[in-house]
Amino acid sequence: MLTTQREYFLRMNMGYMLRNRSDANYERLREAATRAICAALDTNPIDVLTHMGHMFPVDEEKVIGACLRNDVVIEINASHRMPEPDVLRSALNRGCMFSIASDAHHPRDVGRMDWGLQTAAALGIPAQRIINTKEQADYLFKKARGKP
Repeated sequence: MLTTQREYFLRMNMGYMLRNRSDANYERLREAATRAICAALDTNPIDVLTHMGHMFPVDEEKVIGACLRNDVVIEINASHRMPEPDVLRSALNRGCMFSIASDAHHPRDVGRMDWGLQTAAALGIPAQRIINTKEQADYLFKKARGKP
């Protein structure tokens, strides 16, 4: 529930900016969201970046760079079908690691990762670059025990 007229105005204005991508406000929102996400990645111990660009538009290339600088994994979200395949291709080509998630909000959706799996396969993302595959889990377990 919206508590103030100001909050209502901000949400309505944000919705307008997201619908009108040619608007200068949209670009300011995109730049601000990109700066905020990159700053968070640069200053906090984050393992996986989820929902890249879901609520706010971002400069994906800058966010990918911040993920690389900080060894942060990029989530392939099967529920929201994001990031877009071209963004994932860029992240793959730049050397990022990935996680595939169902983003379940209901028990019946746990494990529904078809889109994520199909997209990863179509892009040729190797299992070694997906942290939640059995192959990668085995490798990390052996590495943690000093037996890579």
